[in-house]
Amino acid sequence: MNGVSTKFQDRFRVKSTRLKYWDYNSCGGYFVTICVKEYTCMFGNIENGQMVLSELGKEAKKFWDQIPKHFSHAHMDEYVFMPNHMHGIIMIEPVRRDAIYGVSIQESKPKNGGIVDLKHNWALPYCNRGVLYDNQGNFNQALSDFAKAIELNPNMAEAYYNRSALYFDQGNFIYALMDLNKTIELNPNMAEAYNNRGAIYFKDKNLIKAVSDFSKAIELEPNDEEAYCNRGDVNLRQGNLTQALIDENKAIGLDPKYIMAYQYRSRIYFVLKKYNDSWSDVHKVEQLGGAIDPNFLNDLKNDSRRDQ
Repeated sequence: MNGVSTKFQDRFRVKSTRLKYWDYNSCGGYFVTICVKEYTCMFGNIENGQMVLSELGKEAKKFWDQIPKHFSHAHMDEYVFMPNHMHGIIMIEPVRRDAIYGVSIQESKPKNGGIVDLKHNWALPYCNRGVLYDNQGNFNQALSDFAKAIELNPNMAEAYYNRSALYFDQGNFIYALMDLNKTIELNPNMAEAYNNRGAIYFKDKNLIKAVSDFSKAIELEPNDEEAYCNRGDVNLRQGNLTQALIDENKAIGLDPKYIMAYQYRSRIYFVLKKYNDSWSDVHKVEQLGGAIDPNFLNDLKNDSRRDQ
């Protein structure tokens, strides 16, 4: 994404798929990740693109497969072993399992005291696995899992939110915006959704709406350094240099290693003709392992010389 920052290299932030309101003692479907201590590759190795289990890995797989023998209400769905971790889906039912997606309707109570169709909770592992596939670059499978999560629970804001990130990566900004609008409709207090929608508005050059959404994200999450950084960039482009500098200073105060905020602040100082400060931020970016636009560097060098 040009201009507006994201921490994951031109990607939206993907929200944690752990639901704040859900009682994780409840029955339903769960996506589980188990890691080896200190991430030691003890389960095996990747050979010719295939996972080859070690003897310890075979034992771990055997014990995973045997879980239903010890817990009759637990049913195993898909799983995968990697050298130092594994992922799997576990379906936990109060009495019995009629079908993987639930022919019979069970009920379970979340922390907020309401009643939730158990089938809705089965959306969780699909949403979680979709995030995993997205991180692995398997976008088609991720899209399929997010769609399944939404089918099982049409009111799951996290599924729409994560799917919007996938659409954005694919350049499908209209669908990304639609999913973010739905996310905010379902959960108007999700700061990340406003931040990401602001990024789309920024891309469409709708700077007024972009600032509004970044400001809403900050209102909901006052320690969101990325929203401050993004709003600072928009203020810079609108010529609101004082507010832009305030925003970037705030972002850096929240995260002193935030490369993008130093990049934007160096530009603000450049426009303000504070070349020493601009150079200081350029050096900080380089120190942190970031890169500076060569064209901007040339402009800074030329203007610095003329000012001497």
